[in-house]
Amino acid sequence: MILLGAFQGFIIGALLWRRGRLPHRLLAWLIGLPSLASLNVFLNTQHWYAAHYGTFDAMFPFIMAMPIGPLLYLYIKSTLEPGFVLTRRHRLLFLPVLVDLVPYLVAWGFVVGVWFHFWPRHGGRVGLFIDTYNVYADIPRWLSLAVYVYYSARLLRGKPAAWPRQCVMAFAVFLGIWLVYLVPYAIFTFRLVDALNWYPVYLPLVCLTYWLGLKGYLVAYPRQTPPSPDAVALLTRVMEEDRLYLDASLNLDMLAVRTGLAPKTVSAVLNRHLQKNFAEFVGEYRVRAVQERITSGRDQHLTIAGIAQECGFNSQATFQRLFKQYTGQTPSAYRKIAQIRS
Repeated sequence: MILLGAFQGFIIGALLWRRGRLPHRLLAWLIGLPSLASLNVFLNTQHWYAAHYGTFDAMFPFIMAMPIGPLLYLYIKSTLEPGFVLTRRHRLLFLPVLVDLVPYLVAWGFVVGVWFHFWPRHGGRVGLFIDTYNVYADIPRWLSLAVYVYYSARLLRGKPAAWPRQCVMAFAVFLGIWLVYLVPYAIFTFRLVDALNWYPVYLPLVCLTYWLGLKGYLVAYPRQTPPSPDAVALLTRVMEEDRLYLDASLNLDMLAVRTGLAPKTVSAVLNRHLQKNFAEFVGEYRVRAVQERITSGRDQHLTIAGIAQECGFNSQATFQRLFKQYTGQTPSAYRKIAQIRS
């Protein structure tokens, strides 16, 4: 199961990487790193590997847990902000990867020292140091992922984004499973590993990788649905029930993700059946929301600009233009008439 999970992760990761967009490439790394660690767990149960490639295992960075938290955070951020780009500041988030690299650097230093006759060939102390280090390095690894899960969840507050929220929740569940294993592991160290190996952690991790890869692939490569009136009903239902238009950052890609349609299909449905583009489709919902807020009289303490902002408009010029286009009146004139009637 672990071996198949690793292979599936590599295959899905490669397909996502080929997609080319930043969110998909971040997800490819987010799937690929656990898959690499899972492959390492499987290989270490094979006698042929331990007998011939034990040194390679100590020197190749199979276990890279520290980047997973930043990758999750940046993936969520990139799905919520379509224009998001990685900057040098974002790359600084990956500096703690040194925590993962220490045992490999020590192993390389030992091999180089033996090669140049600086150290004796017997590496018992080096091996003991690496094993002991990895026991306690799991604590900052767990803390790192926990911090980024928290900040990812904060990004999602008030956002109508089902898939990113499911992704964060899945990692939060895995954190809980890891913690249950981590506490006795840090106390009993090798005795626990000898008894249970890493299966209590890596079997749930493989399940997470399976789910993350398949779901992420479907999000990246949505099925092509031909335009139809049913698609219009789906778009309308999603907009009205989930009130996506209240999110000022809503774009065509986000609406496509929520409906399971391809972005091109969404555009085709709007153009063919409603004779509107995406901006007009969403703008009409936002204008209606502003009208309802003004007519209700409950928001007398707010300015019209404040009401418009809460209804999803992030540009006052766009709001003024669309409001007059749909109602035939300026927002201020509409409010005066509403006050007189009430």
